[in-house]
Amino acid sequence: MPPVYEPEPYEAPFSRTSIIVGVAENAGDEGVSELFAEEGLEVIYDYENFGMYALRLPREMSGAEIDALIARLSADERVLFAEKDYIVSLD
Repeated sequence: MPPVYEPEPYEAPFSRTSIIVGVAENAGDEGVSELFAEEGLEVIYDYENFGMYALRLPREMSGAEIDALIARLSADERVLFAEKDYIVSLD
């Protein structure tokens, strides 16, 4: 049997100053504002039709710090998902 090709792990470039968060429909504006304030996050853009937010981090963070923040947010019942704000280039 020929060897199986396993590509090297690759992570696309991402912002060190913002993340994307999706919230539950029943989270409510007050609950969402409270959650973001607890982490020092500022709304950059509200994707109203999708229940998603682009959020500015309180400072530039390392990948590990962003991963830890995403883990904390993901553990909250108001959050459906939290992820890095990946940078995509259309060449």
